[in-house]
Amino acid sequence: MRFSLLILALAAASAASAWAEPDAAALAAKEAEQMQQALRLPPPTKKVEILREHLKESVRKDAAFAASILRGWLEEDAR
Repeated sequence: MRFSLLILALAAASAASAWAEPDAAALAAKEAEQMQQALRLPPPTKKVEILREHLKESVRKDAAFAASILRGWLEEDAR
C-alpha cells in the first residue's frame, strides 16, 4: 500500500511539473520526497538479519508457497 502511494505521489509530481505552475510542482515533489523518507527502514539489527536468512532459506525450500503468499498479499492490496 505504501509503495502504491509513493508511485502515485511521484506520478503526481511529474504531472504537476509538466503542466502546472512551479509552486505546485515543487509542492508535489516535496510531498513525494516526504513519502519516500517515510518508507526508509532503520539499519538492520541482528534479529532482522536472522529473520532475513530464515526467510531466504524458506523461499529456497518452497518457492511456490512463497509465491502464493505474495500473490495473496498483492490481491489484498488491490482490494
